[in-house]
Amino acid sequence: MKQSFSLIEILIAITIFTFIVLSLYKVIDIAKIDIDTISQKVQTQMQDNHKKSVLMEDFLESKEITIDKQGQNSLVKLITYNTYHNPLYINILYILHKGTLYRVESLKTISEENINSMNNSNIFVDIVYENLESFFIEKGKNNDYFIYIKSRTDNKEMIVSIPYCMNKE
Repeated sequence: MKQSFSLIEILIAITIFTFIVLSLYKVIDIAKIDIDTISQKVQTQMQDNHKKSVLMEDFLESKEITIDKQGQNSLVKLITYNTYHNPLYINILYILHKGTLYRVESLKTISEENINSMNNSNIFVDIVYENLESFFIEKGKNNDYFIYIKSRTDNKEMIVSIPYCMNKE
């Protein structure tokens, strides 16, 4: 009768145990990469949703909307109560310049011509989206608006529908 393990049996057991531990480390490493990728996608989605919500609230809380079409793009001027920086700065301008969509919040009415001459203390400029090919807004039949945004880099298109706006056009 055998009372102990032979050296070969111990080496085989150690080898099997090593393979099991190594494969567990690989599984954990893959799971960590997946978690990082998912959290990065969630963070990007949250930022994108925040940008959409600011854009939508600007329209929904506006009392006046002016849309100037410039080729494939729109220059949008709003008087809205959805202020992001200062409650008195109710004049908002959305402008696409060199592929970047800017949101300009100002105390006074903003136009494309006077934006460069305005004092920096009277305006707040936010970058809404970058690497855009086009930004276009179309007014629907029932005071609803459709916002079309097309990205340059990944050819991704986004359409935001704002169902009803209480503006006085």
